[in-house]
Amino acid sequence: MKGYIDSIFGGMARVLVGEGESTAIDVPVGELPNGAGVGSVMRLRFSVDDAATTARKKRTAPPPPPGWYDPFAE
Repeated sequence: MKGYIDSIFGGMARVLVGEGESTAIDVPVGELPNGAGVGSVMRLRFSVDDAATTARKKRTAPPPPPGWYDPFAE
C-alpha cells in the first residue's frame, strides 16, 4: 500500500491512502521516515504485533459470549 503526505499541521501529517487516495489518516510527524514531507509518497507495510495484541485484549476485550468461535484463536 502507498500513502501520499498531503499536509503537515500541528505535528501531524495527513496521509492519503487507499484506492484513489480516498482515506485520510493522521500520523505523528515523528513516525515518518527521514526525508518524508509534504508531497512524499511512502510505501506502507503492516504487521501484527502478537504480544501487544494479547496484552490489549486482556485490557479491553470483554469475554466472548458462550458458543462464540474465533477462527484465529490458537
